[in-house]
Order: sequence, then structure tokens, then C-alpha cells
Amino acid sequence: MATSTRCAQCGEEHEGLPTDYGFQLPDDVHALSYIDRYRRAHFNKDVCVLDGERHFVRGLLYVPFVHRADAFAWGVWAEVSREAHDAYVEHFDDDALLGAKRPGRMANTLQGFPDATGSLLEVEFRDHRSRPMLRFPKDLHHPLAQDQHRGIDATRHVEYAKWCGCDPHRSH
Repeated sequence: MATSTRCAQCGEEHEGLPTDYGFQLPDDVHALSYIDRYRRAHFNKDVCVLDGERHFVRGLLYVPFVHRADAFAWGVWAEVSREAHDAYVEHFDDDALLGAKRPGRMANTLQGFPDATGSLLEVEFRDHRSRPMLRFPKDLHHPLAQDQHRGIDATRHVEYAKWCGCDPHRSH
């Protein structure tokens, strides 16, 4: 029998292990009470500002598979400068920033990688239909950074699935 996963987004059962996991908000915004979030944060699915001083963009941190042709995508938030945030907002519907790179910091805590929060990232802007690509510096010796640069095998993919709340031994 094949492994299946119930999607937290749509509630449907999908075959195989998950190949992505995303965060709705940066951790510091998510941690706020409902009313504080309303008062202090302005956000949509792609950008966020907290207290008018902290700026975030949502991007994709890809970890390639070595056992198949695609990758695991972490949909996470990066804290960036006001200038990087404002440029992204200004050019959200065009490709003026295509290929531009800006520094950022990981703004979410990933199960299995709690100490990655705050790590330096490179934020690369892509075409206007795609979220920015997030990459760790090649010299960062963090396990998630190493996974991103080396790729992960099927055994490691099962660990990622567990961290995302999937029971990979569940069969139908």
C-alpha cells in the first residue's frame, strides 16, 4: 500500500510524502495575540511589517532530493531591510528585481532545525509570479544549510515528513 498524507491546507489525502511545508507568518508575528497582531502588524501572504520597523518577505528555501528529480520546499519568512522589502512591494507585479539578491535572516523555527532561526540567508528575487528563493551561505555549517547544499536522500525525506506532522508509516 502507498503512503498518503492529509494536507493541512485543503484537508485532502495526497499520495506520497509531503514535498513542501509553509508558514503563514513570521514567528514573531504569529506569537502575538489576535488583537496585538491586528494593531502591530500589516501583512498578506507575501510581505509583512511589524511595528513599522521590522520587514519580512515570504520565500522558498529549496532542499534538493538526491533520490528523485525535485526538491523539498520550505515556505518560510525572511527578515529583510526596509529597502529590500519596499523594492519587492514596488516591483511585485513586474520583473525589475529579477535576479537581485539581498541579505535576510530566517524568521521561522523549523521542527528539526530550531537553531536555524535567525540564520543568515540570501534572498534572490525571481520573476513576478514566483516567491523569492532563499539560500544559506555555502560556508554555514548548520545541518539545514548542509542539506540544502548537498541534497537529501529518501531516509532524510522521511525525517522531514515527520517534522511536518506526517506519519510516513500510515498506509491505505
